[in-house]
Amino acid sequence: MMTRPILVLLVTLAASTVRAQVTATLSAATALVAGKPEVHLRWQPGTTGLPQGGYRLYRTDGTRRLVFQTSAPAALDLSRFSNAALRQKALLSTRLQPLTVPGNPLGATDPQVAEGAVVSYELAGANATGKELPLATLKDFRVGSDPQPPLPTGLVATPEAGVVSLRWNRLSVAQETALNGVSYQLQRDGKPLHKKPLVILDDQDTGIKQSSDNKEEFFVDTLEVPAQITYRLALVDGFGRVSAPATMTLNIPDWRRPSAIPLAVGRLDELKLKPELRAQRLPTAQTLLLVRRTEITWLPAQGTLSPIRYVLYRQDLDTPNTKPVRLTTSPIEGSIVQTTPELLEDLLGESPSGDASRAELIAAAKQRARLSLRLKSTPALRYTDTTLQPDRRYRYSVTALFTLNNLETEPAQTVPVEVPTNAQPGGLTGLSGTFQASPAPSQERVLAPALQKQSLVRASLALRKQLPPLRNFQPLNFLNRDDGGVVSLRWTLPVGLIGVTCKISRKEASSPESALPLGVTKANVNTFTDRIPRGIAHRFVYSITPISRWGVAGVATVLTVEVAATIAPSVPLVLSAVPGERGAIILTLQPNSPLESVSEYSVRVGTQVVPHVLATSGENLTLTVPGAPTGNFTVVARNGAARLDSLPSEPLRVAPLAPDLPPPTGLRANAASDGVTVTWSAVPGALGYLVSRREATALTVRLGGRITQPQLRDVTVLSRHNYVYTVVAVGATGNLSAPAEVTITTL
Repeated sequence: MMTRPILVLLVTLAASTVRAQVTATLSAATALVAGKPEVHLRWQPGTTGLPQGGYRLYRTDGTRRLVFQTSAPAALDLSRFSNAALRQKALLSTRLQPLTVPGNPLGATDPQVAEGAVVSYELAGANATGKELPLATLKDFRVGSDPQPPLPTGLVATPEAGVVSLRWNRLSVAQETALNGVSYQLQRDGKPLHKKPLVILDDQDTGIKQSSDNKEEFFVDTLEVPAQITYRLALVDGFGRVSAPATMTLNIPDWRRPSAIPLAVGRLDELKLKPELRAQRLPTAQTLLLVRRTEITWLPAQGTLSPIRYVLYRQDLDTPNTKPVRLTTSPIEGSIVQTTPELLEDLLGESPSGDASRAELIAAAKQRARLSLRLKSTPALRYTDTTLQPDRRYRYSVTALFTLNNLETEPAQTVPVEVPTNAQPGGLTGLSGTFQASPAPSQERVLAPALQKQSLVRASLALRKQLPPLRNFQPLNFLNRDDGGVVSLRWTLPVGLIGVTCKISRKEASSPESALPLGVTKANVNTFTDRIPRGIAHRFVYSITPISRWGVAGVATVLTVEVAATIAPSVPLVLSAVPGERGAIILTLQPNSPLESVSEYSVRVGTQVVPHVLATSGENLTLTVPGAPTGNFTVVARNGAARLDSLPSEPLRVAPLAPDLPPPTGLRANAASDGVTVTWSAVPGALGYLVSRREATALTVRLGGRITQPQLRDVTVLSRHNYVYTVVAVGATGNLSAPAEVTITTL
């Protein structure tokens, strides 16, 4: 990119009044004007400002003669500049243009001198009453003994694309100081390229640093017409003396280009060619060949330098790091297109919708009218690209050039042109899925949403010291109670197509219902996370269907994932607790449902967990506790995946063997609109009864605790459901009878 010049054009400074007495520095140099010497004098004010009554300059060699004076106030208000760099720039301006600052001349000229003469000067300042105060003196200056400004060296002019960048060697800081500051005059073919002197500022003056490689230009000249030109560069010092010029001659090529192409559009066109024979072996077989092509249409550029030609490029947007491909080996004229309403629609795009504002509708109508008028006088041009590849997105660019120099304009670009394909994505490979249960929620740490927000706000205010700090504050675990875990799916996408997405659904393995849609992944994503609410164990079947970005679906791939239960198991149903041999206690219980994902059972005597041996006895389980103490025995079921325990079973106290209790008889269940009544005959020797209920495929539910009366009213049933009620008699020593069952269908 072409860098801009860092030259500053000197500006004039307004005068103001300073009443304090000041001092100044006075310097002089010899200048040759029309072959005659002159003494040019310059002075700089002190830091407190300029004298209120102006300056008086006297020549004091022999006699005291007035050379220069100002009657108006001559002041330079440096306090209005915001920083030291601007104040330095203001002083530099007065040094280089002392006689052009209104009301504030800081220089004078003495033409009444001869070559080799020795002269002296005195500078005085007048106060408000006209009294003169001495400021500076310059003694024994020999006219013509001082060096003249040096010739600028190292002038370099670099032409490039309509501009010429110029640079030259700067003088050293000591040289510029000795010359009382330096500016430059630059001309092209004898004509000045600027109105005010050019000053090269550095970091000491403005804070702008030159590049270390000295490649930053000092001036940029805009020039497009081909010509042979000559640059002349002269140095002007702070005394107004001009050096001999440095010159450079260049041959500038023709950098002119046509006008920019105002508009270009691309449209995909599909052609169905005539049927043709596919093979000689099958003379009756025919097919329709589908050919896709892109028609690029643009409005022509304007220019009269030479014939205008066009170059077309195509960029594959699916591979953005590649360069655009040139579609034409040489510039083309383009095919003239007949103006039609369809062409206008292509060039203008869609018309504003019905909810567009009145201004938008008017602007669109004017644009359409201007375009129609232009197309009547200058038809649009077109190029057809038949080298398309399916499953791609292209952007086309059109540039214009004169055949005289082949310099291209900035490109006019089309909107992306999509080339779809009806090919199906291939199947997924490497499909896998795992389930990870969430941590068990803590009753103390899991808060309701409103309480969560309130705690966060209070903690934030405490950090800002707007509220007293919270005592014993700990980070809260805002785990959703319904979050049972996640199923993580991963697969490998098919190759051959770009931007494939995947549609994912889920269903129960044993359910006849349709699958539940879970969502669609983003393009080229090969993972998915399915959050599962807390509940019993499931066997989910996931179906993943790849879909091309053109909406063509591939073959679905299925995967079965076992999801463990993430809720606490139900209370274990202990059927009996009896003493065994060698002091052992044998507990018999009905196992929990497999849908509860029970991984182990623990036996407790009071609050103490005691070791046991688990065994299977028919449909039941036996837990043998060797050498167990006497006490109340309970059993707790544990879900290892979710790390959750059930509530303890009904306590059973082990006692010496007692006569077996007969099972309840006369068990009946009567259904009514408001519930089910279960009755049975009392069992001799029984102190109570344990009643439970289950459905065919559901969990067993204990109905209340130990019941003392031979009947139960259940109002928690659902209508039109089949239930099985089980009643067990409990003896005085905790011994249990065999269960009795009855089945009923609710109303």
